[in-house]
Amino acid sequence: MKQLSILLCIVVLLTIYTPLSAQTHKPLDIEAIDTYIKNHMAEHKIPGLALSIVHNDEIVYTQGYGIAGPDGAPVTPQTPFFICSLSKSFTALAIMQLIEAGKIDLDGSIKKYLPWFTLADPEEANQITIRHLLSQTSGISELTGLKDFLSDDIEDDALERGIRELSDTRLNRPVGKSFEYCNTNYTILGLIVQVVSGQSYEFYIKEHIFSPLDMTNSYTSKTEAEAQGLATGYTYFLGRPITRPKTPYSRRWLPAGGLMSSAEDMGHYLIAQVNNGKYRDVQILSPEFIALMRQPVNSAKVNDSSYVSAWWTKLVEEEPFFYHDGNSSNSHSDIAFSSKRGWGIVVLINYGGVLTIQHILGAPANEVLRIASGNDIGNTPPDISSFVMVFFGIVIFIILLNILFWGVFYWRRWHRNRQLRFMWQFILPLVLDIVLVWYIMIFTPKQLPTTLSVLLSLAPDVGLVLIVCGAAVALTALIRIAVYLAFTHRQIVNTVKNNN
Repeated sequence: MKQLSILLCIVVLLTIYTPLSAQTHKPLDIEAIDTYIKNHMAEHKIPGLALSIVHNDEIVYTQGYGIAGPDGAPVTPQTPFFICSLSKSFTALAIMQLIEAGKIDLDGSIKKYLPWFTLADPEEANQITIRHLLSQTSGISELTGLKDFLSDDIEDDALERGIRELSDTRLNRPVGKSFEYCNTNYTILGLIVQVVSGQSYEFYIKEHIFSPLDMTNSYTSKTEAEAQGLATGYTYFLGRPITRPKTPYSRRWLPAGGLMSSAEDMGHYLIAQVNNGKYRDVQILSPEFIALMRQPVNSAKVNDSSYVSAWWTKLVEEEPFFYHDGNSSNSHSDIAFSSKRGWGIVVLINYGGVLTIQHILGAPANEVLRIASGNDIGNTPPDISSFVMVFFGIVIFIILLNILFWGVFYWRRWHRNRQLRFMWQFILPLVLDIVLVWYIMIFTPKQLPTTLSVLLSLAPDVGLVLIVCGAAVALTALIRIAVYLAFTHRQIVNTVKNNN
C-alpha cells in the first residue's frame, strides 16, 4: 500500500524543484492560489483543506477552504486536522533532542532502553538500533505496522502493550539491509521517548515541541482536539466523500500517525525545519543535530530517494529537498521544504481514501508551490478512482456471468436427466472457486500489503468490492456442492427404482 505513496513522493520531489529553482521575490499571487484550490476541491469533491506557505522565517500565506464537517463550520488556518504520518517527524525530532541531550545513542540497541523488548528471534531484537528505526530499515514488515489501525486502546499503557505484542513477530528482511516502511518503527521510538524522558509521549511532545513553537492549536489527544473543532474526516467511497468521524483511534499508533495540528501551527513547524531548527528566538534542535537527522542512509534508498528520520529526501542538482505525506481512511496531509531555498508548504485535508485518491489529494502541495514561485500550474495527475471502480465492476460482471453460465449448464443437465462428470464438471470448477476465494480475500490484500479488515477501514470501497467478489465466488462453490449432492441423490434414487 505504501509503494504508491513512495512513487507519488518521488514525483513530487522531482516536480517541486521546478518552482523552487526560480528565485523570485514577487508578491504571492493569492488569487491564483485560491482559484486553483477552489477549482481542485470542487472537481474532486474535497470537503475541507487548509494550507500554509513559508519563506525563510515567516508564513507568507495561510488559508482555510471548504467545511470542517457536516455542520458546515468553515475551515480556518487554526482548524485542527489529523496530520497522519507527518506525526513521525515529530517523533524523530523528539528522539534527536534526546540524542543531543546525551540520553539516547543513535546506534544503541532498542534493548538498551527497553530491556524486555523481544521478537520471535531474540537475536534479531538485539540487532535493531535507533538508527534502524528512524530510517525504516529494522526489517519489521509494513503489514506488522498496520495491525494497530483497528485498535481503540487509549489506556495509559497502550503504547507499551502494543510493543510487547511484537514478541512473536518475525522480521521480513535482515536488520539494516534494506528499506521497508513500517509504522511500528515509530511506535517503538515513541515508547523510547516516553521511557528515556520519564514523561508520557504526549506530554513530551507538548512540552518540548508544541510549546516552544507556539503550536497552540496542536493536540496529542483526540478528545481535546474535538473540543477545539477538530475537522471531521470524510472517506472516499465509490466516487463520493462520506462522513467518517468514528474511525478507530488508539494511543498505540500516536507516534506514527495520530497527532493533530492546524495549518498555522504546522507553518511554525515548517519555519523551524527551513531554518535548521530555529523558530524566532527558539532553537528547537541545534543545526549539527538537524544535519545528523537529515543524513541519508544508503540502505534506506528507494529509487533515487532516501528516507531520513521521517523525511523523504532527494538530491536535485546537489540540493536536498525534503517531503513527506500522510494518509488515513479520512485524512490526508503533505509537507515539503528546501532549507537552501527557504520555501516550504504544508497542506491538510479532511478527506482520505488509500489507493484510489491519494494522488489527487497530494496535488495541491506541488501546484501551490509552482504558483507561489510564479510558474504555471502543472499537469494534475489523472483521477484513477473511476478507472479502479470500472475495473472492479468488470470483475464483478465476469463473476456474475460465470455464475449464470454454470447455473444454466447445471439446469440443462438436470432437465435432460444427465449426470455430472465428477472431475471436469464438479471437482475442477470447485477447486477454481476455492482458489479464486483465496486470491480475492487473502492474496490480493496481502500484496498491497494489508489485510482485508484493515483495507475495509482504509479503503472501504475497495474492501467492499473484494468482499462482494469473494462472497459471490464462495456462494458459487457452495451452490456447486449442493447441486452435485442433488445430482448424486437423484442418481441413487433412480438406481434404486431401476433395481426394484
